Amino acid sequence: MKPTAVGSSAPALIHLTLPGRTVHNSTYLAAAFLYHLQTLLGGTATSPNVMKDPIILRKGTDLYLDLTRAPRDKTSVFRQIATQHRPDDEMSLDEIQAYLKTRYYELTRPYPTLQALLRDHPYRNNSDWLTVPVDSETFFRRRVLRINKDRVVDALIAYFDNHDRLIYPEGTVIVAESLDKQGRFVEAEVLRKRGDTFWNFAVYDSQGRLIRKTIAFDENGNPGSESDGFIVPDNCAVCHRIDRLDFSGDPESPVRSPVRGFFHRLPGRVPQIHLGPEYYDHMAFTELTETSAKLKDGVFGVYGSLLLSELVGRKRLGTLTLNDRVRYRRLRPHYPELLTPLERIDSVVNSIGMKLVRIPLSKPGDLLGSRAIDPEHRPDEYRHPATIRRPFFMGMYKITNAQFRRFNPRYHSPKYRGIDLDGNGRPVVNVGYADVQAFIRWLNALPAERAAGRTYRLPTEEEWEYAAKGGDDRRFPWGDQWPPPDGSGNFSDETTAAVFTKNWEFLHGYRDGYAGTSPVGTFFPNSYFLYDMTGNAYEWTSSFYERYPNAPAGEVPYGRQMRVIRGSSWADELPKVLRCAFRLPVKPETKMEFLGFRLVAEIPSLR
Repeated sequence: MKPTAVGSSAPALIHLTLPGRTVHNSTYLAAAFLYHLQTLLGGTATSPNVMKDPIILRKGTDLYLDLTRAPRDKTSVFRQIATQHRPDDEMSLDEIQAYLKTRYYELTRPYPTLQALLRDHPYRNNSDWLTVPVDSETFFRRRVLRINKDRVVDALIAYFDNHDRLIYPEGTVIVAESLDKQGRFVEAEVLRKRGDTFWNFAVYDSQGRLIRKTIAFDENGNPGSESDGFIVPDNCAVCHRIDRLDFSGDPESPVRSPVRGFFHRLPGRVPQIHLGPEYYDHMAFTELTETSAKLKDGVFGVYGSLLLSELVGRKRLGTLTLNDRVRYRRLRPHYPELLTPLERIDSVVNSIGMKLVRIPLSKPGDLLGSRAIDPEHRPDEYRHPATIRRPFFMGMYKITNAQFRRFNPRYHSPKYRGIDLDGNGRPVVNVGYADVQAFIRWLNALPAERAAGRTYRLPTEEEWEYAAKGGDDRRFPWGDQWPPPDGSGNFSDETTAAVFTKNWEFLHGYRDGYAGTSPVGTFFPNSYFLYDMTGNAYEWTSSFYERYPNAPAGEVPYGRQMRVIRGSSWADELPKVLRCAFRLPVKPETKMEFLGFRLVAEIPSLR
């Protein structure tokens, strides 16, 4: 494709060239070029868009800038850059970077030191900053990402006015601190929002000095000396540039996002990147991440979902700070389905220390049972609608030995092959259905519980499964993936196998650190903040083992002589058993070192 001329000499098309382009760096250089080009064109609603408007022409792998499509005041700038070196119908990435460095970027200098930045933006140990630790598999390092919560709120409030774009206001600062394997601070990458809607990038070393190159990490997660880091700002922000221009959604784009589908995979990866329980609300986390039509302002668009999820989680647990209550009130008119009334109480602690959380009512389309295509599907797991029509609160944890001893001081959970199961914080086990009912009668008779109007009972198996699935029909309480990510629960693992060596089946590659029961709350909760919904100990339900609605009769031995227990135990390792839909019928008099219970409460005053 040969550039054509306007009039007698000035070309209408300028060939965009990428010096040093190879098969390995081509997409990154193209992304950097287009980012710089968009910077020159501007970032307002009326500015040409290099990804959508026909200002960029593509011929194979070659890119051309059509000056007839450029604003008149920008045309002279592009010609000026192109004529720095002959021929004047070409413009290189090096030339455009040099122009921006001398004519624009110097106008928005970074802070000279990290200490100077901290004086204006005190992000460390500050509850008003969203803090997200992430293990970066790409760069072999632990990173701690921070952004001011009020800036995220501003972006969320303006989200719909910005045509479903999460755009942060001018002056927003985002900090990514890198740590070595020992947890020592190594460097900080800082992004600061400019007035033209783009970002400045700066990197500071462990002493707080501004540096030109990032630190390179080796595969062991320690600063490496044999390889160079990325140049700032030319290479460092490529991922942010790519997402800012939304390349991943353009099938004709010359580049692709390095981590395609990154935002869509995040919810399922929550346990792996250790975000913490406040980010476990599925609806909140996916509100801004699952729909590709919702554009992000840099890869940090996910912060909107993280903040909403944190607010939802803290509201549910009753741990909102005063400042977060202000943010919650600001956001609720814009996200009424996600943010429930602030005055509604969603969690309580009773007189014996039980923590209970509100379980939302089921919605049309919520299903129980397992899909017929599930490789572990069983005949008694026939799919049917959930019908949770009455509010209830469910215990966050199984009833512990200490709580059961409030009722029966002489009770001790027995050992299993020499392994102690009787710790105060561990779930009570080896209790039959009658024992559980006796505990419930005692609890309901306590003066404090009667005065509070709380009535306790076992959950039905429908309530149990609905709560275990966390509102999104997942196979396991942690999600759909198998094997379970680290921290998912207490199962038959390599720790257990090391103790019970002979003919003991276990989950290879998984270590939870416990042979026997573990203290409740040790592992990640599900999205309703319920702990140990699989593993640790099975749980009694109040349901008889009966056929589900509309299920074929088959040959399953249903009968009201059996009760259903749910949840699996520390001695289980099979995916069939660890699934939310798994049903196990047992006789009411059954007592096992693998079987405990949790309760639900009806609290009419909190409906």
